[in-house]
Amino acid sequence: MMPLNLALLLVLGSPPHDEEPGTAPLEQAVISASPTAESAHQLAEALTAAEAEALELVQDADALALLDRARLALASIYLALGDSTKAAAAMDEVIRSAMGRDVGAGSFGPTVLELYERRLQALQDTGTSTIAIVCHGCEVIINEAHVTDPATPLYLGSYRVWVVFTDPRRAPTHLEIELSEPGIVARRSFLAVSQSPRDAPEVNSEGTARLLPRWAELTMASAGAVAMISGVVLASLNGKCRGDARGGDSETCPQLYHNRPQDIVLIGLGTTAVVAAGVVLTIDEVRVGRARGHQAMLTWTTRF
Repeated sequence: MMPLNLALLLVLGSPPHDEEPGTAPLEQAVISASPTAESAHQLAEALTAAEAEALELVQDADALALLDRARLALASIYLALGDSTKAAAAMDEVIRSAMGRDVGAGSFGPTVLELYERRLQALQDTGTSTIAIVCHGCEVIINEAHVTDPATPLYLGSYRVWVVFTDPRRAPTHLEIELSEPGIVARRSFLAVSQSPRDAPEVNSEGTARLLPRWAELTMASAGAVAMISGVVLASLNGKCRGDARGGDSETCPQLYHNRPQDIVLIGLGTTAVVAAGVVLTIDEVRVGRARGHQAMLTWTTRF
């Protein structure tokens, strides 16, 4: 059997002398790859470092092809080590990262090609979801590929997303998005004048905001409860003596409590506020719950 590093050298060819600094470590890691855990670790680290340079590599077809080959090399190493779980996970990353590109899995031999075809079928059977980035004056990069169609179907799994703004005052934003269920839309909205993304759970699946902020609804309910309790207390004091009645006879009391109509007003206003807050809070929680069912079944990690 041909040694893995020799096979990779034949696939990749000799390393060029004018390598880009961002891809040179990755190319060296691929060329020197061997079926060992240490080599797999080094290649994985080199891939992570190269992926962090997505903004520089996205326009470089040769760099993207190198990324594809490096990911295939990592999958082939895991196959050689007999680790089918890691090999499958690595091949899934090959397929997701390719974003429809032909990665040339067959050039790594029939075993790697068979794994590629099997994992591609598995991802297709699992279903797809979409990532929708809503912003003004920006471009979206998913897994080192420009994306112009927000309806692009994506296989389930993790995606590296860059949002690059045309406004030079705004730094690019990096998101890691996990698509965990088929048929959902991972929506992330950016305000026109802020670099901070708007959290999806604050908007329902149709994009309608809450009727009131949650803190306002809870404040209204609390204030209503206080007013209602105060009214009940005042009502309980009606007709009772404010001072000491001689012999306990209320007829001899110097002054009685007269809290009407204040008690009735407070009870009425308090009850109304509690009921209104409860209704609005219930409606908003149901709407947000639906939005979470479509959007918040995701893991968002925002990096600046």
